[in-house]
Order: sequence, then structure tokens, then C-alpha cells
Amino acid sequence: MGLSVLETEREYNLCRAKLRDTENAWKSTVENITFGVKKVTDVSVLGLKMHPHIIDSEECCQLIISTDSEEDIELSKYLSNLEAQLILLNNEKEPTIENRSFALNRELNELDELYKQFIIQKSDVQQNYLLEKEQLESIQHRLNNVNTDLLENKDLKK
Repeated sequence: MGLSVLETEREYNLCRAKLRDTENAWKSTVENITFGVKKVTDVSVLGLKMHPHIIDSEECCQLIISTDSEEDIELSKYLSNLEAQLILLNNEKEPTIENRSFALNRELNELDELYKQFIIQKSDVQQNYLLEKEQLESIQHRLNNVNTDLLENKDLKK
């Protein structure tokens, strides 16, 4: 009949070895993809399984990005949104010098007001420092006097 148990077993072992190699290669590839994607902040892969299988059109992998609005979006949609925002920004008119000048003058006035407030605070802090320093010197002077009196009283007691 031409059936050999040893031949069949050898074929079986070869097939199992190929299956193991394929599973290991698949797992390694998935890990490499996942590791590569994790290098990019807030991006993850969905739909990749750790065991080999045929990926059909209904079950495809997706790159998902976590955005500031706490909503996960598919990477292609996120890129489309960014491109739309870029187009809007490119279509905006540049501010005129008059508008820019008005805004800069307002900002200058605000910064000047902050500067004045800081100067006042600095003056207050310096005054408090000088008062504390005078109090400390006064306390040290009184302490020295008390120590001197203490020594004199000890001497008198003897």
C-alpha cells in the first residue's frame, strides 16, 4: 500500500515544527509591531492576536490614539482632523499691524501693572526683613545682657 508509519510520523513532526516556527515568527512580529507602536506616545494597536490567523477585511488591525479630550480615535481619522485644522489655520488672515499693536500695548500695560505689583511686594518684603533683623539684633543684645547679668550674679553669690 505504500504507507509507512515512520514516513507519516516524520511528516507529522516536520509539520509540527513548521507550525511552531510560524507561531513563533507570528508572535515575534506582533511583539515587534506592538513595541514599535508603544514608542509613540498615546498610540495603541487593536485587533492583533498573538496566535497566527488569517486577517480578513472585517477583522483588521487599527491604530488608536488617545487624545486630550479623553476620546480614543483611529489614527487615520485623527490625521484627517489635524489636516482639516491645518487647512483652517492656513486660510485664516494674518492679523494687521494695528490689531497686533493694540494687543501688544494691552499686554505691555498688563506686564507693567504686574511689575509695579512686584515692586510693591519687594518693598514690603524688604521692610519686613529689616524689622525682623532689628528684632533679632535686639533680642541678641538683651540675651547678651542677661548672660552678663547672670555671670555677675554668680560671681556675687560666690
